[in-house]
Amino acid sequence: MISLKTFFRQKMAIFFMVLFATVLLIANLAVFALSSVQYQRQIDREQEAFKTMMVHFLTMEDTETAITYIEHYNHVNGIDIAFYNDEGALLYTTADGVSEDNVLILEDGDGTLLGTVFYDDQQSYFAGDLTWGLLIMNGFSIIIFLVFLKILYGYLNGWHRFLREDFSRLGKDSDEFHFTDLRDTSIRLKESIEKEKRLREYHKEYVKMLAHDIKTPLTVIKANIEGIKLNRIEAHDDVWDEMLEEIDALEAMVPKFMTNSIESTPKRQNISPIIKSIIARLNEVFETKHITVKTELDDFEMKVSYMDISRIVEHVLMNAFYYNHDYGSIEVTLNAKEKILSVHDTGIGMDQDTIKKVKKKSYRSSAAKTMNQQGSGMGLQIVFEIIKRLGMTIDFDSKPKKGTTVMIDLDADY
Repeated sequence: MISLKTFFRQKMAIFFMVLFATVLLIANLAVFALSSVQYQRQIDREQEAFKTMMVHFLTMEDTETAITYIEHYNHVNGIDIAFYNDEGALLYTTADGVSEDNVLILEDGDGTLLGTVFYDDQQSYFAGDLTWGLLIMNGFSIIIFLVFLKILYGYLNGWHRFLREDFSRLGKDSDEFHFTDLRDTSIRLKESIEKEKRLREYHKEYVKMLAHDIKTPLTVIKANIEGIKLNRIEAHDDVWDEMLEEIDALEAMVPKFMTNSIESTPKRQNISPIIKSIIARLNEVFETKHITVKTELDDFEMKVSYMDISRIVEHVLMNAFYYNHDYGSIEVTLNAKEKILSVHDTGIGMDQDTIKKVKKKSYRSSAAKTMNQQGSGMGLQIVFEIIKRLGMTIDFDSKPKKGTTVMIDLDADY
C-alpha cells in the first residue's frame, strides 16, 4: 500500500523515466545502426573510386601523377595511404604507421599488377563528422530527457495538488472539483454523512420520546398505588387490571420503536375514541390533584397513526396536569367543523417570552420548575416534532396565573 504522493512522485515518475529513456536508447541504437551501414557504403564507394583513379593514373599517366593524387586525396578526405609499387617497394606514404588492415590491389584490365595501397580511413574527416554527429545527437537526447523530466515532474505535481485539493473537499459543500469521479464520490459521501446524521438525530429524539412515553404509564401506576395506599381507591380487580395494562403497555413500547408496527402506520380513523380512552386511562392521575376533566368531543376522522395522536394528546394532557393547581380543571374540546383540538387548563400559565422560548427548545420557567421539579420540558418538544412532521400547527393562548389553552390545527398535509 502506497500513498498518492508516493505514487505520483515516485512510481509514475520512474515509470515514465524508464519508458522515455528506453525510447531514446532504441532511437539512438537505430540511428547508430543506420549510420554505420551508411558509413560503410560511403567508404566502399570512396575506396572503389580511389582505386579506379589510381589505376587510371598508373596506366594512362605516370607514378608521379598517382602520388600527387594521393597527396590531394589525403588532404581532402583525411585518409592515410601507403603506396607500394608492383615489386613491393614503398613509393609514398602520407604518415608513418599506416594500418595494413585494408589493402587495395591495383591491377590493369589485363590483370597485371600495378601496385598495392594500404587504405587507412580511421582518421578520415567523414568518420570524424559522423562521430561528432552521433555525440551531438546523444547530447541533445540527454537534454531532451532532462527537459522531459522537468515537465513531467511539474505535470505530476500539478495533478497531485489537484487530487489533494479534491480529497480535502470530500464530503463538504463544494463543487470546485477537478475530477468528476471524486465529485460524484463526494456527493455520495455527503449524502451518507447526512443520512447518518439524520439517523443519529432520529435515534436521539426517539430515545427521548421513549423515555418520556414511559413516564406516563409509570405515572398512572404510581397514582393507583398511592390511591390504594391512602385508602382513596379500593383495591378491586379493575384497578389491578388497569395497572397490568399499563405494565403491558411498557413491555410493548420498546418493540414499537424497533419495528414499524401497525400503531405507527398512518390510517384514516376517528380520533375522538382515542382521546376518550387516553383521558379515561389518566383519570386516576388527575384525581391525585383533584383535577376535574371536562370534554366536548366531536367525531372527527383524519389520516394519522394511533401512536402519533396518542403522544400528542398524552403529552398535552400531562402538561396540563403537572402545571395545574390542586382542584383545578382541564377542558378538552375537539371541534370537527374547525378541525381544532384544544386543551384548556387553569394552571400557572405562561407569559409571551416563555411561549417563544418553549417553541424553540426544551425550556421551563422558574414557576414551572417550582410547580414540577422533575419535569424536563421534553413533552412539548415531542409534540412539536410530531405536529411538524404531520404538517399540522400548534398555538398557545396563555397568561400567567390564568391558565393555558393549547390549540392544535388538525388540518394535516396528507
